[in-house]
Amino acid sequence: MPDMRPPHALSAQRDARLGATRGFHHELLTEAPADLPGAELVAAGVQALRRGERTVEALLVAVGARRLLAAGLDLPALPELRESPELALYAAIGRAHPRDAHARYNSLVRRLVSFEQALERDSRRRKSGARDSAAAVR
Repeated sequence: MPDMRPPHALSAQRDARLGATRGFHHELLTEAPADLPGAELVAAGVQALRRGERTVEALLVAVGARRLLAAGLDLPALPELRESPELALYAAIGRAHPRDAHARYNSLVRRLVSFEQALERDSRRRKSGARDSAAAVR
């Protein structure tokens, strides 16, 4: 059954879970790899979260937090939200662009998914490289 806790509740669990696996699977990425599609959005969102801002980009990172964490991207604490990150993101877009909020929301989510997929592929390569290196040492 999927974890239904809001992403901001995952930070303590993330620290414990990733701390336990840090040396085994792979090191956490502190920055979004710039060569991946949508990296500029994720990087801006991570920086905004570090500053404690609730920008559109920060909310987009909150939407993808579980998947980004699972792929090895180290995220700062996520903002406390009264609603789901998806609704908070849509509301923020709607305030700035009321006439085309739906199209902008869908476009941002598509770019986030592209980044997540590319990061997951990169993560699998890093993990297999670490396993190959460990096997060569033995």
